[in-house]
Amino acid sequence: MLSAYANLEALDQGRQFHAHVITTRFESNAIVGSALVDMYSKSGSRADARRVFDRLPERDVVVWNTMISGYSQNDYCDEALKLFSQMLRGGMKPDECSFVCVLSACGGLAARDQGKQIYVVIIRTEFASYVSVGNALVTLHAKCGSIEDARHMFNKMPKQDSVTSMP
Repeated sequence: MLSAYANLEALDQGRQFHAHVITTRFESNAIVGSALVDMYSKSGSRADARRVFDRLPERDVVVWNTMISGYSQNDYCDEALKLFSQMLRGGMKPDECSFVCVLSACGGLAARDQGKQIYVVIIRTEFASYVSVGNALVTLHAKCGSIEDARHMFNKMPKQDSVTSMP
């Protein structure tokens, strides 16, 4: 239901369903919490998304990614980068989606230096060879105006998919 409300951007109905979630005591569930964060983010209610995120007693990587993605998709890229740093400081291990989300935020800010710092972290993980991470790196460099670096990242990718393109 929360996914449907998110896709329809039906914030009022989503809030009513959230109230039902609270009465049934499922709000602290990480899966439900992630769906609530997603619904509020897609509906443009950043404050509600963050409030749900902050109230979760335990946050898995999916919840972190959902909040980071929500910030990034709503042009709160600075907040997305801060949250990614908080995630790392808290000992949460990022996954493929984490890196794609944070690189997207860097691209939204044209924050090439921060993207390079994140790339150093990516190299230390198994995610450097993932196509989605490579695509995000190519896009980051292109958005930052460095077509040469974008081309270099593109050429380093061990394989491409239908999303991969070189500007």
